[in-house]
Amino acid sequence: MLSCYDAEILNFREYPLAVVVDLKVKARFPELVSLSYCFVVLANEDVEIIAYVMQFKQMTQQLRLFIPEPDECSKAKLALVSSLKLSMPCFFGLAFSERRDGVNLILCDVAGMGSAIFLAEYYKKKDLSKHTFVFIEAAKHFNFKPVPSRFVSPFLPAHVIAAMPLMEDWGILSRLLNPQFPGCFDGGIDLLLSMVVGHVCQNPEKKISVELIGRAEFVEESQFQSNSSRVSLFKTVLVS
Repeated sequence: MLSCYDAEILNFREYPLAVVVDLKVKARFPELVSLSYCFVVLANEDVEIIAYVMQFKQMTQQLRLFIPEPDECSKAKLALVSSLKLSMPCFFGLAFSERRDGVNLILCDVAGMGSAIFLAEYYKKKDLSKHTFVFIEAAKHFNFKPVPSRFVSPFLPAHVIAAMPLMEDWGILSRLLNPQFPGCFDGGIDLLLSMVVGHVCQNPEKKISVELIGRAEFVEESQFQSNSSRVSLFKTVLVS
């Protein structure tokens, strides 16, 4: 479940490849023990963007957030607002399958991206990068600048090459879902799942774990079902 907090923007600094935002949280904010796993969603009616916590001052309830490579639309809107809703993605209920005999498949929308990154980093630290695939869907635009992937996907068309820069750095295969952007997968979640699962299950010794993470409309959109005992499907709904 998402915990939401009202926050006032104190400072907004724009750099060539990033934005840094200072916020004051209006309600009591929980103490952040590890900044490395803190991903927040800045959201109001016009802005929804993933940010990383750089600094947190418990006594003054002030946060410094880092937003890497925001798109121009979100950056312009963020510069115009004075307050935001601040959400901490919930990591509880994620399926840490650590599958080494097949594939760990993570699908998320923009709201679930923080939890998906957390899960992908967990698998990376377990030396499972080559067994992990991440797919991100955005209805409008992505909160980062897509890059052409250097990893070949054996189960998707050759023109589907748009990837998340962070996953590229981690050595994890990723792809983006959006029919409006070049290089993205233009089919639905179920078509993607059927293609990936179909390819993996061609090998009778391989298994696949699927984790759907996001808002209810994203997670519940999928009607995918598999009768194979080698396919495990988990759904995590984030509720604000």
